[in-house]
This record gives sequence, C-alpha cells and structure tokens, in this order.
Amino acid sequence: MALHLLLLLMGFATTMAPPANSRTLQATVLSIGDGDSLQVWQAGRALKVRLACIDAPELRQSPWGAQSRSRLQQRLPVGREVKLDVKDTDRHGRAVAEVTSDINIGLVLVEEGQAFVSQRHLHHCKAREYEAAEGHARRRRMGIWQVSGGITRPWIFRHRRGHARSILTPSPPAPAEPMARLLHHRLELQTAGSFCCHDITSELQAQIDRSGIRDGLLVAVGQHTTTALALNENEERLLSDIQRFFLDLAPPDRPWLHNDLHLRQGIPPDEPRNAHAHLIALMLGNQLTLPVVEGKLGLGRWQSVLLVELDGPRHRQVLLTLLDGQGPVP
Repeated sequence: MALHLLLLLMGFATTMAPPANSRTLQATVLSIGDGDSLQVWQAGRALKVRLACIDAPELRQSPWGAQSRSRLQQRLPVGREVKLDVKDTDRHGRAVAEVTSDINIGLVLVEEGQAFVSQRHLHHCKAREYEAAEGHARRRRMGIWQVSGGITRPWIFRHRRGHARSILTPSPPAPAEPMARLLHHRLELQTAGSFCCHDITSELQAQIDRSGIRDGLLVAVGQHTTTALALNENEERLLSDIQRFFLDLAPPDRPWLHNDLHLRQGIPPDEPRNAHAHLIALMLGNQLTLPVVEGKLGLGRWQSVLLVELDGPRHRQVLLTLLDGQGPVP
C-alpha cells in the first residue's frame, strides 16, 4: 500500500520554478508518436513535442495506448498547423508544450478519457480546466475510466516496467536515433505571360513518387519576389478572374515609388517597372506546406498547386523540400 501511494505521488510531483524557455511557436504536424507525443516541423527543423499537463497510456497498455494514439492522430492529422505554448524541455530533449489547433488538444484528450491529468507543469496550465475535464470523463466512464477507478496510471506502469527490466537484464545502450530524412529539388520552368498561372501539381507529385516517401510534408518555396504560390482551382475563367481581381488592387500603371528607376541606385539597365508584381506577390504569398499522405499530395478534389507569374515571361524556380515523417517519436 505504501509503495502504491509513493508511486502515485511520483506521478504528481511538481517543480515550482518557472520554465526558463517558455515561448510560443507556430509549427506543422509531421507525425504522431503515442497518445501524448508528436513530431512537428518548426522553423526549418523537426521538433519533438510532449503534450504538457497530461499523461496518456503507454502503447504497451493495450488497448488503451493504441486508442489514445489513434485519437490524437484524428485530432492532429499530418500537415495540420498548430501553436505550441512551450513550458519546458524534458529529459529526452522534447519540447513540453500545450498544443492548440482550433482547440487545446491535451485538454480535449483528457475530457474524452484518452489521457490522465499530470501534475507536472500543471501550474503553468489552467489547472482547474484540466481537473474539470478529467472529472467529466471519470463520471461518464469514458475511455480509460471504463475500468473502475481508471486503468493503471502510465507513470506507475512505466515504473513497474523499468523496475522489472533492471532486475532481469542490464539496460542496453540506447541506439542512435535516425534523423528525419530531408530531400531537396529545384523545379524549373519557363512562364508564358506577364500574369499567368501554371499548374505544377503533377511536378510536385512526381518528386514525391521518386522519393518513395509515404507520409510526411512537402514544402514549396518560390525563389522570386515577383511570383507567388497558391492553392486553388485550375479553371480557365476563374484564373482570368484572379488576374483581374489582383490587377484592380495593384494596377501596373499607378505611380508606384518602386518604379521611379531614376531615383534608385545600382539597378541593371533592363530593370522593369514592376512594383505591382511585388505587391501582389506579397498578398498571395510565396510558400506552401503540404501534407503527403500514403504517397500522395493531401489536396482536395478541386485543388491545384499554382505558380503565379506576375512579371513574365521569365525562367522561374521553385525550391522543393520533402520531409519523411516515418521517423520514430519516443
């Protein structure tokens, strides 16, 4: 009995010092590890994340662990944009964070009976909300609360497993963790007009096919300040509407300051008067992050990836980066 109470207290241990690296980050979901861990693409690198203030069943806690992982995958599909409210860094080097999409993911998992509240870092979260969510799931006997009193707490399960392994065999050295696989390709094409849209969807899919990547992300970045990348329908009359709409917003013949070539220094003799193209590119954007799901671009039925030429015809380039999401997340 005393050992059981001690293990419970271990799961609810807290530290009162504020985290030294608390910060908010924008990221894109790359893969899911288990019911409370994931890997995201953030600022050009793969980042491992542990959900703060909750503890989901271990995958070995069948069937609860697999159910929690499946629910997190449903809530955070590959390619979903999320906000990370980072609280700390754990001993595995993972960012400990509250993860928000349209909702607080950790809080919802607790409310659905897919995870327990963990007191670690809870003083940096809205503790009452988490505790109320857990009470809601417990009263309705949802998920992990279908068993009277709830299933074995994950921290107790981990302690028991670790203790048994230490008695039976010495722990082997941890294997080197494989790094996420990154592939780069520079797509080149010749545009056909001063303002036109080129559908590059098939070229992007061809790069995915060559890479062999099944699940991950494709990041496309236009290499010019007078092109843009857009996700929309490739329909001829709609493309004409897009052209008219943006040229009405930024007419080429308006007296833009950028077009005062005689007042600018160090410009080439063939410098065009193209301020409108820069402004439209700024509105449309020049980067897309797209999910790769089962070897295919994760696009809707009518969606195409369009390179929008705003100051052509010219030779243009788009830098493609493919990130393999199959690497393990502890």
